[in-house]
Amino acid sequence: MIKIYNRKTNSYEEEKVAGEKYLSWCYESPVGKTLTELLIKKKLVSRLYGKYCDTTFSKRKISKFIKDFDIDMDNVKKSENEFSSFNDFFIRELNSNARPMDKNQMSLPSPGDGRLFAYENISMNDLVQVKGITYSLSELLGDNDIAKEYNITVDTLKKINNLSSDKLTINQQLFIPKSDNSSVKNTGEINYIVQKGDNLWTIANKYDTTIDDIKKLNNLKSNTLQIGQVLKIPGSTNYNTYTVKKGDSLWKIADKYGTSVNKLMTINNLKSTTLQIGQNILIPTN
Repeated sequence: MIKIYNRKTNSYEEEKVAGEKYLSWCYESPVGKTLTELLIKKKLVSRLYGKYCDTTFSKRKISKFIKDFDIDMDNVKKSENEFSSFNDFFIRELNSNARPMDKNQMSLPSPGDGRLFAYENISMNDLVQVKGITYSLSELLGDNDIAKEYNITVDTLKKINNLSSDKLTINQQLFIPKSDNSSVKNTGEINYIVQKGDNLWTIANKYDTTIDDIKKLNNLKSNTLQIGQVLKIPGSTNYNTYTVKKGDSLWKIADKYGTSVNKLMTINNLKSTTLQIGQNILIPTN
């Protein structure tokens, strides 16, 4: 579900999404996530569906699509029955007067039917939501050097966490932009010991990687795992290694690096909160 704020009516509205039920099942249900990773993400599936939408059989989708998304066919050159396929309809040509363009050089016209995000005086640390997924601008740009030029302020911290005051409560979780610290070192590959109940999908999801990448790195011919098996997990800038020092605790480390105790325990396979001086633990950096 995507909510938008209509400034004309001063109210929130739900954005309609094509195939929303299908997408929710693929990315939110356990079975859907597994099938998406193993099958649906494959190029072959996209190609087959694309081929189907090029056929005359796909014309049956057009009428419902027009109704569901309230498409004004008066703006379209062809009538509904003139389209040869759903893809033909999807790239439909509009009448010349359907979308008058603003010629003002200070205006930013949209090149297609859709919604645009516009932010004023935004920094690299601010978080933005795109189709329900939260990103920082540094993640979108993929340039850590640019991100390092910006320092977080109280105002920015309040903004990205939607805080109306400076007061905090115990165990409250905050989004903290990544910052450099000499006690944290970049990590390469991660060695993971397979636990009871593990499978390739849960491990890949835990470490923000893919099943294919894990299988390739470990020369796996199948998805079968053995308890106690050591897997190499592809190195990622999403994780750094932290060396435990005297006086450290999981809560202090989690608080310092803007994560949670539960997440640290999960990604490090910790059975208790007890730490040893000199112990290395993984720290998520975003």
